[in-house]
Amino acid sequence: MRSLPAILVLLLLSSTWAHSGERVSLKGNQPVALSQARVKSIVAEFLDPDKKGLGVAAAIVIGGELLDAVSDVEGAGVLVATDREHDGILDRLGKGYHRAALEVAREQRAIVAAWGVVEEVGPNLLLESYATQVPDSGLGSVRLDIEWGGRPLEGFGTVLPPRSFHFRPRTVPKSALFQRRLVVQNGRRTVHKSPTFASDQVAALEAGSSVVSDTLVGSWWHVQLADGQSGWMEDHPNIVRVPPVAIDADDVKIQTFGGPDGVPERTVKLVGAYRVVDAAYTKTGRWLRIGVPMSTGKPGAGLDSVWVRTELLRMRYTLPIVHFLAGLISHRSGRYAEAARDFDACILQADEEDNVVLAAAYQLRGLSGLEAGMNDRSTLGAFDRAVDLTPFDSRAHSTRALATITSRSEIQKVSIADLSTALELDPGDRLARSLVFAMKGLLARPSAEIEAYGPIGQSLRAREEDIARLYGRAAALSDTAAWTNPARKESPK
Repeated sequence: MRSLPAILVLLLLSSTWAHSGERVSLKGNQPVALSQARVKSIVAEFLDPDKKGLGVAAAIVIGGELLDAVSDVEGAGVLVATDREHDGILDRLGKGYHRAALEVAREQRAIVAAWGVVEEVGPNLLLESYATQVPDSGLGSVRLDIEWGGRPLEGFGTVLPPRSFHFRPRTVPKSALFQRRLVVQNGRRTVHKSPTFASDQVAALEAGSSVVSDTLVGSWWHVQLADGQSGWMEDHPNIVRVPPVAIDADDVKIQTFGGPDGVPERTVKLVGAYRVVDAAYTKTGRWLRIGVPMSTGKPGAGLDSVWVRTELLRMRYTLPIVHFLAGLISHRSGRYAEAARDFDACILQADEEDNVVLAAAYQLRGLSGLEAGMNDRSTLGAFDRAVDLTPFDSRAHSTRALATITSRSEIQKVSIADLSTALELDPGDRLARSLVFAMKGLLARPSAEIEAYGPIGQSLRAREEDIARLYGRAAALSDTAAWTNPARKESPK
């Protein structure tokens, strides 16, 4: 266990040690794909009002980037759901598209479904995206609990229910989505003169091959080959890897190499954003080639292309939703430090998003950070930002109360204030009520048991009047007290 005295525990089902991608149909009633993957996400074909094949292309890029983002998360899988038979299923679904995407996600045992709408606007694309945590899924929600000295504090926790998120429309140059490096991995791809397998074959790319794409039509990438030829290569989520378009570094020193798994060359200081010009995936992990200032030390000396490992770097994908989804998958998989970085990246890109999405990203960033042992200002400040963004959301206040108790190992005045505000905004707030009943129940125990919880027990006594007031307000809702009161049997009548 970490050094934090009070520990926020996210209870998850264990996952297998594999990651992969696959295409499935939007029709539903399909066999479960990637059955070996324990934590799966589904990215559905975007609605494309102009019927230019952009809906499939958008799903392939987002799904490919997401698979790359979680490529080192054991047990993660990404499904791309499209109208594979091209029989107009999207037109028939109409307003039921969201429901159909969720049904496919349920059938495929995914924890989250993403979809959206794409329109062409000159050289740009207007992308509006959505994400929904799958309801009624054992992995679609997370249970939060606090432990003290390895012992659970009964009632100090809750189940965070699945939610839906709407990411605002973003104008993105088509070049930013489609002109990029691709890597053939886990298989073999053929390149054809036109986007159909019936056309002549131009080349065959073996695993490890790297090509540059200049556009994507439907599920076919148009790629430039090293020998000067060009052609069309069909995408496959588990074979064609879609690396990030850039990386961000927060003033870190990093070792460069002559190539993937190559000889170390020099140490460079990275600050800011760097475009990715090549990528490779080996047994030792993901490698990226980026341009950094040349080692002459003279201003204007130009860029030197070097290979780096990515452990200390933050990947930058095209849209905030990619980082958000990656954070959810890492979170569910118990990879909390990675999840915190994913949500940080989402927040950096999400300046145009509405307050609800941003607040959710901050809350998940804070929860991931606490579980990863990041009991620092940025982690705790994430909960403050969530409250600032959504001051009338009771969950923002009750979640901050839980986080404060966790990080400070005691019941402080600020936690009482947050719980009071949460109950004023929503008397049925599940987490606020759970915490209030749990504190009242703990106070009813023998003194020796209370003292065994150290500062938490001592602070409970100091806040006894405040807790009694909160309990009186929460208990007044007698009709709903039973389902929100895990400590009810130990609470005084």
